[in-house]
Amino acid sequence: MVAAAPRSLDQSRSFLSRFKERVKDAADQDPGGRYLSILLEQVMLEHPVEISRALFPDLSKRQAKEARPTIEWRFQGKRQKRQADLAVLGPDGTLLGVAEVKENDQRGEHVAEQTEDYLRLVASMRAQGHPAYLAYVTKHMPEATTLDRLRSEGIEPVYYRDLFAELSRTLLIANGTRPVARLFCDYLKEEGVVYQRPDDMQAIKLFFARCMTPGRTGLGRLASAERMAAIPETLRMLLADAEILGIEFYEAYGKHFGNRFVPTFLIKPSYSSAGVLKKLRDLEDGGEMERDMSLREHLTGGYLYVVSQGSFQTQKNVWLRIWLGFIFKLTVARESKVRLGLYVEIFGSGLGDAFDERYLRSFPDQTRAQEQLRQMTGIVLEETLKGAAPLKLRPPLEDLRKALSGRR
Repeated sequence: MVAAAPRSLDQSRSFLSRFKERVKDAADQDPGGRYLSILLEQVMLEHPVEISRALFPDLSKRQAKEARPTIEWRFQGKRQKRQADLAVLGPDGTLLGVAEVKENDQRGEHVAEQTEDYLRLVASMRAQGHPAYLAYVTKHMPEATTLDRLRSEGIEPVYYRDLFAELSRTLLIANGTRPVARLFCDYLKEEGVVYQRPDDMQAIKLFFARCMTPGRTGLGRLASAERMAAIPETLRMLLADAEILGIEFYEAYGKHFGNRFVPTFLIKPSYSSAGVLKKLRDLEDGGEMERDMSLREHLTGGYLYVVSQGSFQTQKNVWLRIWLGFIFKLTVARESKVRLGLYVEIFGSGLGDAFDERYLRSFPDQTRAQEQLRQMTGIVLEETLKGAAPLKLRPPLEDLRKALSGRR
């Protein structure tokens, strides 16, 4: 009987089956983080220097090459035993670094307690003369309290996209000879942590049309089973892109905001005022006024906003928000059209409309989007401060305007 050949590293099923098997029975609040740590262990075996550079930049190249990664490494916390998602050990078993991986489990007291236990662990190792490091690996932006605590210890979060950036450079040099790294990067793309143009922008047009009024937009010809199935993935990618833009903006100007930026979307239809008014009058005159009615025949278009939302630092009982991201504009006509643009809006207590929108011919790359959104934010701030912004809103708006212009 001939033994079966081992599965090749470039066959993703071998990895998927492994890490899904490891977590399927685990009572884990964040299984996505467990998936990533198992992949990280494998990638570190193939690329110890590159992964160490992203996770533990203070390790020497020699330490990185000799390091032994291991998952589910146990240690004693203040009140309970902990299990590090990933630990890196030296040849003699000495702890060099630990990584806590967060995907969706970002809130609650247990997160703060976990973070403190990790910080105590590395502090105790250093006190014993064995420097060890903590990497806080996260898909989304941490809560503000967690972020502040990490930064008080000189630790910056390592985002999934940072791992992608490090390994994608390796793949370019290796010219496709690194199957584990390629699998890992593909996984991160699928997780929506890399800014990327949606594969089928027509799907967002179809989504828009179906949400507004089926059959009246002239976009029904776009419909197909494949494109319908692509709508959720396209919207997910746009939300992920908006989140990335929000993270970048927060990293640059975070001290002006109370918490992390979070992605959201809104659909806002537009109707003919004259048409709606005539319909209401006709119904009233006929004594047929209804509690609910359809305005489908009076639709003139609408907007889809896919943005990151942030909250300004303000005094108590005052709220002030910012939106930045993408806008899609639908115009209903014989040949209906959907236009793509970038969008910034600032709104809050007693504040009128304050927004800017710029329509584009093609989907922008990340650098272009970031730069234009900064410029647009500056314009919105200037217009808001020139107008009738309430006095209680002016200090945070002034502070952000100064930061954007490079003034203290």
